Amino acid sequence: MKKYVKILFSLIIGILIIGVMSISNAFTANEDNFTDFLKNNTSIDYENLKESDSITLIEELTNKYSTDELADIIDQYSDELKKNGMEEENINSLTTFLRSTDSKSLREFMNDIDLNAIKARLDNGEKTDDIIEDLIASTPTDQLASMAGKFLLTNKAFRSALIKSAIVSFIIGIYMIVVRWIIYKKAGKHGWAAIIPIYKDVVWLQIAGLSPWLLLLFLIPILGWIALAIIFIVAKFKIPVQFGRSAIWGLGLWFIPIIFESVIAFSKEFQYHKDEKKEEAQPIENV
Repeated sequence: MKKYVKILFSLIIGILIIGVMSISNAFTANEDNFTDFLKNNTSIDYENLKESDSITLIEELTNKYSTDELADIIDQYSDELKKNGMEEENINSLTTFLRSTDSKSLREFMNDIDLNAIKARLDNGEKTDDIIEDLIASTPTDQLASMAGKFLLTNKAFRSALIKSAIVSFIIGIYMIVVRWIIYKKAGKHGWAAIIPIYKDVVWLQIAGLSPWLLLLFLIPILGWIALAIIFIVAKFKIPVQFGRSAIWGLGLWFIPIIFESVIAFSKEFQYHKDEKKEEAQPIENV
């Protein structure tokens, strides 16, 4: 984990250092040059630039402009930056990074970093790599994990994929509730059991012909949990049998439940065969 967070810190701080070093080499040009733009929009003393100004620069600009606006500004002055020593590859990397980054999330991520401490150490002549190494070493692992997560959320593509994944998971979750509801109704149980925690498992085991009291194994740490997991696997193989099919259908319920449970729910060929011997009176069923 620390290795990856180090890469993230290096990426951000490295981009900033490259940017400010290019600015420090800028000519005293006309009023439309990039240096004048920065003078009008930041508090940095461009006559006496320090390495720590790279941090101040990004702080002030990201508070004033969105990342998309900053990328457009850099594109606008790209020719000047290239003339003053900034390589086109670095310019493209910076604008790509900014356009793929959510402004608000980037600010939140930077708030978790002690930027003033980084500035002070840069001004003392310490190397960026050494500063990053110390930051990683002195930050608790759980905080590093949290920061890494926040950094990932600054990426627009990642955020979009995460949101889409959450929406798809929600839709699938609702669909599976509907499928279970129908299966429960087919088996003569309460359909609404599909939305009741624990009780839905009680009914599922009953349909499989297993005792719902087996759920009490959950109260036994580790060994009970393992046994209960095995019982639910067994239930997947017994459910098809209860609906008049071979136990081999259990493989489908195990590996592709959304498809095979849908077949049981919607196919008229699957009819529940009530086994009187297995349907002994159980108080739980009458909940």
